[in-house]
Amino acid sequence: KKSKKSKEKFLLQSNFGVDEILLSGKVLFNDPMAAYVNNVADKLLENDKDTRAKLRFYVLKSSAVNAFATNQGVIFVTIGMLAQLENEAQLAYILSHEIVHFKEKHAIEKFLEADNISKGKGAYKQMTFDEKFISKCAFSKDQEKEADEKGLKIFLASAYSTEELMGVYDVLKYSYLPF
Repeated sequence: KKSKKSKEKFLLQSNFGVDEILLSGKVLFNDPMAAYVNNVADKLLENDKDTRAKLRFYVLKSSAVNAFATNQGVIFVTIGMLAQLENEAQLAYILSHEIVHFKEKHAIEKFLEADNISKGKGAYKQMTFDEKFISKCAFSKDQEKEADEKGLKIFLASAYSTEELMGVYDVLKYSYLPF
C-alpha cells in the first residue's frame, strides 16, 4: 500500500516537474536545434516506431552538459551538451542512453529505492547516513551502466557509425570544464 502511495507521489511530482520545465521559458520550441535533435531521434528509432511514438525530445537553454529522461517519455538535451558533442553519432548515443532510462523506468525505480533507503526500510534499516548515501549512489551507477549497455545496443542497431562514437565519454568526463 505504501509503495502504491509512493508511486502516486512520484507521478504527481514528476508531472508537475515536467510541466514546470516546459512552461519555464527555457525550452526551445520550433527551433533548428530542437528539430535537429528530433531528426536524430527519428533516425535512431527508425526501426522502433512504437518507442518513438512514446517519446518527445526537447532542447533546454542551459550551459550545463546534460541530458535526462522523464517517466513521461520527455527527453531533454541541453544546449551545453549539444555544444560539446563532436558529431551526430555522439548525440545519437546520448539519446540511446536516455531512451533506455525511459524504457526501463529508471526514474520511478530510483525514486522508490531512494525513498526506501532514506526511510531505512528493509536491508537499509541498520545503515548509517554514509552507508545510505553510498547505497543511493551505487543504485544510480547500476542504472547508468544498464543505460550504457542497452543504449549501445540501440545505437548499434541504427545506421550510425561506431567510428564517430569515440570521444563521447571524454565529452562527458570533462563536461565540468568551461567551453
